[in-house]
Amino acid sequence: AGGEFDFGPHHLSVPAGAVSEQVELGMMVTSSLKTEVVLLPHGIQFATPVKLTLGYSHCDAASTHRVAYVDADGTVLEWTASEDSASLNRIVASLDHFSLYAIAY
Repeated sequence: AGGEFDFGPHHLSVPAGAVSEQVELGMMVTSSLKTEVVLLPHGIQFATPVKLTLGYSHCDAASTHRVAYVDADGTVLEWTASEDSASLNRIVASLDHFSLYAIAY
């Protein structure tokens, strides 16, 4: 049926039909000078992309922000389709699977 989830200044929107069966979702966020989020279960694929909104008002100042799919060392594996809303200090990314993501700038 989909759902909306808030975790601090961050938000996850799962549209109806994104998964074919009921599934428990988990999120772990680390924030310091950067924001990283682990979305669980790792590797779950979505039939319809989910939207992840990450707030970055606490991050280092930068002119542009993007969301990256990263490995445990922080190496960028893939850039996601994302839209930076600098006036709102947040970025929205479209995801087709769960894993480790970070704001990169």
